[in-house]
Amino acid sequence: MKPFLYLAISFLLTVHSGLAVAQELNGKTIMQKVYDRDRGKARLEAAQLTLVNPKGETRLRETLTLTSKTEGLELRLIRFTEPKDINRTTFLNLEKQEGDDDQYLYLPAYKQVRKISSSERSRSFMGTDYTYEDILTRNVEADEHRFIKSEELDGRRTYLVESIPKNFDSSAYGRMLHWVLPDSWVILRSDFYDQRGLLQKRYQALKLIQSDPEKIWVVQTSVMKNLLENHQTTIDIKKLQLGHPEVEPQLFTVQQLERRSYPEFQRNDLD
Repeated sequence: MKPFLYLAISFLLTVHSGLAVAQELNGKTIMQKVYDRDRGKARLEAAQLTLVNPKGETRLRETLTLTSKTEGLELRLIRFTEPKDINRTTFLNLEKQEGDDDQYLYLPAYKQVRKISSSERSRSFMGTDYTYEDILTRNVEADEHRFIKSEELDGRRTYLVESIPKNFDSSAYGRMLHWVLPDSWVILRSDFYDQRGLLQKRYQALKLIQSDPEKIWVVQTSVMKNLLENHQTTIDIKKLQLGHPEVEPQLFTVQQLERRSYPEFQRNDLD
């Protein structure tokens, strides 16, 4: 092969390779892969939440979470089991095809269910460092996503993506940075900036496990730090059942929440 022809072909291959990489590293494409990654059609997990205040004092909470998917939309129930003063407090999150999720909270002390309004989304979820907005199933289309660069984080190669809400009235955040693992499409870290541009919170996945035989990646231990208030919440999944027996969609309804009856939602299912 003539040297000139060889160089021309090499140049074209390099250009096409660069275009393929650029397409692969498109910010929206990366975040869509994060959204689409397999989390299991149905799962039941028991978790311990450790809340640490600026003085180093800790409070413990325990939860049971039941998650299912119906027609591609995620349905989630979170029930608090400890401490006793919030036992049976239950949160329901319903992903919608368009717009924000519907969120409801059952308060046993008042024996009533109330819907979380959009104005409450920035409030703390049950005293933790997560807000109601943080536990929404955020639609990829709600933000503008920009791939910034490949970056090593904790010894792992990640894709750094910037996400900015298209409608600032829809979010308490003005900007988010996500470090995404390309092999599993798990977010290893997220930085949340408020609308003044201050770094407010940082989420970190501290321990990942891969289920067997499903080969689904699970964040077993994570922490959310409120950097402005020097407060943090660590979530540690103690027990997990993927492929939980099929649950009926009507289990994830306001009517069922009002009845306060969840026969399929028991801790002994994990024993």
